Amino acid sequence: MRQSYRLVASLAFAPVVLLFLLSMPPFRSAFIDRYLITSALGIAIFIGITLSLGVKQIGEKWRNIIMVFVIGSMLIGVTNVWRLGNYNKTMHTSNNTRQIVENVENIADKNQPIIANTPWIFYEAVFYSTDSHPVYFIDAKEYKYGSLAMLKYNDQNKIKDVSAFTKANPVVWYIGYIGDGDFGAPYSNWKPIQEVWVNDSVSGKKAYKAIQFKISN
Repeated sequence: MRQSYRLVASLAFAPVVLLFLLSMPPFRSAFIDRYLITSALGIAIFIGITLSLGVKQIGEKWRNIIMVFVIGSMLIGVTNVWRLGNYNKTMHTSNNTRQIVENVENIADKNQPIIANTPWIFYEAVFYSTDSHPVYFIDAKEYKYGSLAMLKYNDQNKIKDVSAFTKANPVVWYIGYIGDGDFGAPYSNWKPIQEVWVNDSVSGKKAYKAIQFKISN
């Protein structure tokens, strides 16, 4: 029993301690939320086991108090997740890619493609691709990160010849996130027609933009 309890405690706290130590000088900080997903599960299990064993040693009054506290904490957590949605606590931004794609699809003429201005936006937007408004990305000169390998070695939805693509599609929509700085036409022969904006669902600030371009070849 003690060995199993120590195993659960190690699953819960060892990743936190190791990540903390590896983020201390002279090392570079490596703290990223997703690295602690297993630890979050372990902490929940550890608390559950601890409470299950501990309540047997205390009176009914304290058991009820603990139960109310645990249920209240869970309700607060669920409420926050529901309110914030897919919120990035590191960047303090929400993911509203679906909304910008839907806004484009609502006003765009049929068969006008959508082009993501970065691979990261493409990853998010391609799930909302439709036959009338397929989502593409422009082939990059280099793919620096391992997470982009699937784009590097897969030509699906990849624009390798921009001139040929725009000749077949003289009007396109160009979408992206503006939190790191506004963006405009990627090429000089792309002339803007109109813009569509989406505000961050939490902060209310302008976060995503779509530009309709007419391309002269």
